[in-house]
Amino acid sequence: MTTFLLLYTEPPTRRVFETYRPGRLVFASDEITPEDRAVYDECVQLPPLRRVDLAALALSRFPADRVVAQTEYGLLPGAMLGACPADAALLCSNKWLQRTALAAAGVRVPRFALASTAEDVRREADRYPIVLKPVVSTLGHGVIRVDSAARVPEAVDGLRAHLLDDDLTSRCAAFAEHARLDMGCDPSRQFLVEEYVDGAPLETDGLVFGDRIDCFGTTEQVVDERFRIEAYMFPADGADLRRVTESALRACKVREMGFSIEFRGDTVIEVNGRLGEDDGFPDLFHAALGAYPIRKWIERDGRPLAPKQRAAVAFRNEPGRVHAAWALATHPASSRAAYEAARAKL
Repeated sequence: MTTFLLLYTEPPTRRVFETYRPGRLVFASDEITPEDRAVYDECVQLPPLRRVDLAALALSRFPADRVVAQTEYGLLPGAMLGACPADAALLCSNKWLQRTALAAAGVRVPRFALASTAEDVRREADRYPIVLKPVVSTLGHGVIRVDSAARVPEAVDGLRAHLLDDDLTSRCAAFAEHARLDMGCDPSRQFLVEEYVDGAPLETDGLVFGDRIDCFGTTEQVVDERFRIEAYMFPADGADLRRVTESALRACKVREMGFSIEFRGDTVIEVNGRLGEDDGFPDLFHAALGAYPIRKWIERDGRPLAPKQRAAVAFRNEPGRVHAAWALATHPASSRAAYEAARAKL
């Protein structure tokens, strides 16, 4: 029986394994819940998130036939265990290196620069709003929209305080040191200043098997003023970003991993080396394509699938609790109609 080691898998994907059993399933994370123990054959408690070196060391002593590192937090320890290339994992985690690689390849990205002070930000910002973000940022942590020059000092102070004790920055720096790769900057004190791109929020998702890219298609996002996602619609009406997606993946050397690329219009905001794991996200693709992304990955199924119908996932966000509830709906011809139906369910 094949043993699969699943790194930091989140509940939306865990639910797939309640009925899908491809082999012996071992779950490893720094947080283990009773629900995890009820689904997986074995659970491995990992050190705190920032200690990626200790996590990889502990896991290297654990016998597994395949390492599944298809999550934001699983990417770097997975690369240390050989699940995917180390240079690609760093490019998907370090936004400075990523932006530089994308721009060099001719992929449209926001105008960007490194900064460490308010003066640096003012010098680079030719108009507002702008966006400040950590070099290592996951799920929007530490990202700040700044609407005027007067707000720059406060925003910079807040971001620099965030960087002083940021687990994500520490773990990425430790990973780069272990892999003998150059971070290209000091992410504990430097950050990105970027132009704010006001375009339709879109996303492409899929899998990369070696050099073979399986792009599911383009998903439209509904995003609120705090960058929180209120809904996904798949496939997006009238949007085809496959060519840009392929160029971005090659620029970031993505191989042997899932991907989720965020766009504003046709501008690439970021390339993530993981499968989307928001609530309802696996169900969204299953409803439209007839297959769960994690199952396609485990079965090495790179066959392109065409949508059989339109689907949407809508969320209810509450103070202090993002995605407090969600609902899924489908429609034979319209993603917007599926979205309205999902909203009505909420």
